[in-house]
Amino acid sequence: LTPDRTTVPLGKIGVASRLSNVVHVPNFVGGASPIQHDGLDSEFEELLVPEVELFFFLGADRVPKLAALFEEPGPGHLRCAVDDDRRGERTSLGGSHSGGELAIYRGWMMSSLRYGELYHALWDRGYRLINSVAEYHYCHELPQWYRDFSTFTPKTMWFEGGWSETIPAKVKAQLGDGPYIVKDFVKSQKHYWKEACFIEGPSDIERITKRFIELQEPLQGGLVFRDYVQLERVGRHPKSGTPIMNEVRYFVTRGRPILAAPYWSPEEGGQNIELPSTFDYEVLTKVKSEFFTMDIARLADGSWIIVELGDGQVAGLPPHADVKAFYKDLASRFL
Repeated sequence: LTPDRTTVPLGKIGVASRLSNVVHVPNFVGGASPIQHDGLDSEFEELLVPEVELFFFLGADRVPKLAALFEEPGPGHLRCAVDDDRRGERTSLGGSHSGGELAIYRGWMMSSLRYGELYHALWDRGYRLINSVAEYHYCHELPQWYRDFSTFTPKTMWFEGGWSETIPAKVKAQLGDGPYIVKDFVKSQKHYWKEACFIEGPSDIERITKRFIELQEPLQGGLVFRDYVQLERVGRHPKSGTPIMNEVRYFVTRGRPILAAPYWSPEEGGQNIELPSTFDYEVLTKVKSEFFTMDIARLADGSWIIVELGDGQVAGLPPHADVKAFYKDLASRFL
């Protein structure tokens, strides 16, 4: 947890809604820069728009230290340098929060364990993150949500931990002769497509998987193998050569989408991505999360499948997304 001492003109940002004359919206927790510890990480400068009630910066790498950090300047008191129309007076954001104020984290991914530490540290001080620990875990790790959506996504199997010599035979027995995709419980190495992601057949499983592990370490949870399905290809990444599919990212809160945008930017080869004209929005209500992302892709036959779910607090906004509209729509769901 770090004080807000950036050069951003804070008077133009609603820093804490109850300290200024603005409409009450959720508190947003932004990821701190690992280099400039008292500033917002450049990856999350999207938070610096008037629609966001930015109330402190948090470095995910320092989550285990939260308990100690909260002891200064005292239990229940978080301090920021804010301009709440009192000319930068240092003001406490603490006090009595028996009901728990809603907070939304926007920052780097963290493990479910670390998210739990963050969640409970904030809860003890009167703030409630939008997603519970169970909800974060559900969307963050593929094995948690797969069974609920197995009919909407490629056939998948997984192994706890790292490499085992028994894996190739088990993958072939369950997924056939391939091709397959390898990833861990959270992410793939799609930008090393031929080297550490796409597996042509059983004889390539060991080589590609070991290279994936080498690039990915530390593994998150274990190894995941998925059927490779024929998606509609719209291009190829100009740098990595990764095939660019017709893929769309939805941000969803309370079962309703607040943003739908191409997953890939035109500069990455996604200039021909098309959003679905029809989509079964009922499936969104089945996700056990208050705020999440769903990546969907179009098959060669024109139908759509689920590629991935993610926690909405740690998922990146698609390139060229309307940031102001996103945060305005997100906040409006809680008015």
